[in-house]
Amino acid sequence: MLWTRRVFVQVGAVAAGAAVLGWSQREALSKLLDPPRAPENLLSAEELNEIVAVADTLFEPDDEQERGELEKTMRWWAEGRVTRGPHLDVYKAGLAALATTLTDRRESLAALGPADRKALITPLVAGEEKGPFKVLTDEILEGIYSSAIGWRSLGYTTFPGVPSGPLEYTTRPHGPARVVATA
Repeated sequence: MLWTRRVFVQVGAVAAGAAVLGWSQREALSKLLDPPRAPENLLSAEELNEIVAVADTLFEPDDEQERGELEKTMRWWAEGRVTRGPHLDVYKAGLAALATTLTDRRESLAALGPADRKALITPLVAGEEKGPFKVLTDEILEGIYSSAIGWRSLGYTTFPGVPSGPLEYTTRPHGPARVVATA
């Protein structure tokens, strides 16, 4: 092919057209593939503090490091869940049920000590079959046990889908091997 000025201009025009078409298609595809953004901060900071206080009471972390990890996990879980499905209603209704029991105290659950929190939450969880606060605690427990902190509390060394360290595969078990029936 002989590269004349005319051929060069034609090839350049085709390349420019393809680039413009590709750019416009990218915009159209990104609009289709990107879900609409939900409004930020659907739960207020006070509501998130109450959720963390409920989680702290239900889970009872061993130390401050675990308490910090639980707080981070619950904030991430609650903020993510309220942007999808009917979860915002679950959080709002559960927190409203909690607020009705706290009206005479004039304090938030987060401001109370661990013993007072437990004394307040225990009758709420035990009393109702599937009341709004019970549904909220189920949601919070799902968040805890769907995360690494919950799995560690059950004795797992790694989160599901993450391989264990090589030493766990190459070392002998600590106890004697179990005998399996051979009949």
